[in-house]
Amino acid sequence: MKLPSSFRLLIVVCSFTVTLAAKQVAPAFEAASVRPNTSGERAQSNQIGKGSVVWTNGRMLAVIASAHGVRPDRILGSPEWFDRERFDIMARAPADTPDNLLRPMLRTLLAERFRFVAHTETRDVPVYALVVDRGIRRLGPSLKASFQCDPDWMRTLGSRVGDAALPIGKRPCDVVSGADRRGAYITGGARSLAALVDVLQRPDIATGRIDRPVIDRTNLSGTYDFDLWYAPGALDAAPPDATNLPSIFTALQEQLGLKLETSRGLVEMLVIDSVERPTPN
Repeated sequence: MKLPSSFRLLIVVCSFTVTLAAKQVAPAFEAASVRPNTSGERAQSNQIGKGSVVWTNGRMLAVIASAHGVRPDRILGSPEWFDRERFDIMARAPADTPDNLLRPMLRTLLAERFRFVAHTETRDVPVYALVVDRGIRRLGPSLKASFQCDPDWMRTLGSRVGDAALPIGKRPCDVVSGADRRGAYITGGARSLAALVDVLQRPDIATGRIDRPVIDRTNLSGTYDFDLWYAPGALDAAPPDATNLPSIFTALQEQLGLKLETSRGLVEMLVIDSVERPTPN
């Protein structure tokens, strides 16, 4: 039986609506546990990858920052209980879940269990401006203009970080940060300084002492090779060989000829609208 054209159109519209709704369903974990941690310990740890997210003694600002891919200093409106309460979070996704879906899943978990709601705003806030150090008037010895990099750098690196030097005379076609037995490092090949700024803002141990957003005011265009070695942000977690390394502020000046200056700037912030203590498991 041939359906009227208007009825066929209605079926198509309904089918499109259902398909669209299905695509808009937020990704979620298949199982999750959220429990208060009352140990009184200060240290927190997390593991994100291979189908799971695990936070131990997690501060809420750190968990939210990880879920939304921002530094904690870009989050406004946190309630007073954020400062004193910690949580253990264990969440499991299907084993074949790509790692890039785990943070969206964590955002869904925050919305469901903590009733977390937030929005973004551009605000004029205190920042660090990365500028050329005018007292030196030249680029540092570890910052050189470059248009070439090694696409196989990470494969060459393999498992050597932690017990051997980085590949000599090569640069990744990216900006890579980490730490080995000698200290924390940031290395890049044929990258803009804006890419360096992006890494300086990552909320991890390597740059943990940079306590405000960073903006690029070097006015240097083009691409560069750079290697930066400095003491990790948490000195109590620093390897023995890193104790004589400078802070990241000093390292930027001495090694790259750049400087972090206190300033103000327009920065996109995550503003908390509402959040509650978690619902029971």
